[in-house]
Order: sequence, then structure tokens, then C-alpha cells
Amino acid sequence: MPTAVSFNKSRSHYVILDEIDNMRSDYQKSLKGFITEYDHVVYIMTTNHLEKLDDGLKSRAHLIPFTSPSQKLWLTRCIEICKMYEVSYDESYLANLIAAADGDARKILSELEEYILLEKLDAA
Repeated sequence: MPTAVSFNKSRSHYVILDEIDNMRSDYQKSLKGFITEYDHVVYIMTTNHLEKLDDGLKSRAHLIPFTSPSQKLWLTRCIEICKMYEVSYDESYLANLIAAADGDARKILSELEEYILLEKLDAA
């Protein structure tokens, strides 16, 4: 008799654990047992601090690194967004904005949003 019911075709369950590095180390050690016990459960864990994870937990995982896009790629995207909002832009200012954010997408997009709003206000 099954203990769980899945309505997806894979018959797997998906558990997402965001920012797993915030989990206490004793909880991380306990999680290792759950990961290996059930083969119909897929655990997706995210972290910005791989060094804070239990080594046993890491050894049971498939690590998929996500690197930040290059500053050149960010600049191209920021220019596209400015054009989309019909805002004039200073390419060197945008490049400095991206460099100051050090690859942090939230910072880049928040700063770009503020820049666009100010440009719209100045144009009005």
C-alpha cells in the first residue's frame, strides 16, 4: 500500500529547499538519511554558500553551479531594457552600475529600475 500519491507522470515528488546553508548542521546531517531513503523523491537545494553545507550532504547531490552573466552581457540587456522603456541611456553610467553591483542581478535590476524612473521624470 503506497504511503503517498503523486499526480505527475513521473510519479516523483519534488521538494525544494531554498538557501539550505541556513539549515542547522545537525539538520543537514539528518537530511542525508531522507535523501537516500526514498527513490521517488527529488530534492532541489539552493545555496549561495556551498562551503557551509555538510560534506556528506554535498556528496549525495549533483552540484549545478550558476555563474553570473558577464558585464558585457548585462550591459547589452540593460540597454535593451532602456530602449524598451524608451529611455535615453548613458552607456558608461550603465557599465558603472553593473560593475558596482558585482554580478548581483537584484541590485542591477533595482538600480536600473530607479535609473529608468528618474529618466522618465526628467523627460516629463
